[in-house]
Amino acid sequence: MGNNRRTTLIAANSVQHNSLGKINIDSRDQYRCEYIFAFVRRALGKKTPTQSFSNSKSASPAEKNELFKRIRLQQTNTHIDFSNGDTFSVYDQRYFYRNLYKYILVSLYLQSNYEHFRTYNKICDVGAGSGTFLLAWLMTGLYLRYGRLDGEIVLSPLDYKELTLNDTNGFQNAVSQAAFSRIFRNSIGNIRFSQEDLLKKKGDPSCLYLCGYVLTNIEPNTNIFRFLIGKCVIVDFPEKTREIEALAWKRRRFASTSFSLHSKISSNLIKPIKSVAVEVHSLISGPEVPSDAAHLQFAAE
Repeated sequence: MGNNRRTTLIAANSVQHNSLGKINIDSRDQYRCEYIFAFVRRALGKKTPTQSFSNSKSASPAEKNELFKRIRLQQTNTHIDFSNGDTFSVYDQRYFYRNLYKYILVSLYLQSNYEHFRTYNKICDVGAGSGTFLLAWLMTGLYLRYGRLDGEIVLSPLDYKELTLNDTNGFQNAVSQAAFSRIFRNSIGNIRFSQEDLLKKKGDPSCLYLCGYVLTNIEPNTNIFRFLIGKCVIVDFPEKTREIEALAWKRRRFASTSFSLHSKISSNLIKPIKSVAVEVHSLISGPEVPSDAAHLQFAAE
């Protein structure tokens, strides 16, 4: 993976804030992302989780168009009520595979570049929806460990002490449970499903929190810095990641590192991803962040 811009390191009282800039994905890592993506898609029968879930319903064309219009606004104050099963089904069937690819990009970048991201055995997907981020993270980790993905995928309790899919909505929990049962089959018992509002709690430094677009509807003045003290990998719209960076500066209670990844999409995957290229904006928060030196060393290899 190549870095287009020099890393900047800013210190605020002993708390570091890094910007790694925009990183273009090279052909080797594009191949690895697409390999993982294609395996997951085959394992799901080339359907999205809600398409395989018996309780999901089809929305009318007008309802779909209205939802897509609101999502395309990409504004932090655009609230979409995903507690409605039909609305979430529309979103899932439109964006599941695009978001899956984004999360694989971030998972591959972090787990390839920084060794400690491969050692977390306690991981929680916050606001999990279909469980897309945790799915991408686990499949990427398995691919990096074994060099390939085939046959039945097993999650060993020796590798992962605690895996949690968290969502305050029961319908979405049921959808993610069905999707994980299809992929992991006999090792689904290693995964815990919860409906807590974790953003109102203090982050656990021993846990890695995956936050995919879960902070989009959080108001700027919401007191979430106690949660962000825990180690979080955040994927969201650029407006939101900048807002969290500003919060890090203001509170000076947690460190942050921001970066964006850009990847082309091969022609055979344009249809399921619904795009010819993908750009994903991410931010890491927590008690410590990846160092400038580690990033530059990897980029030079």
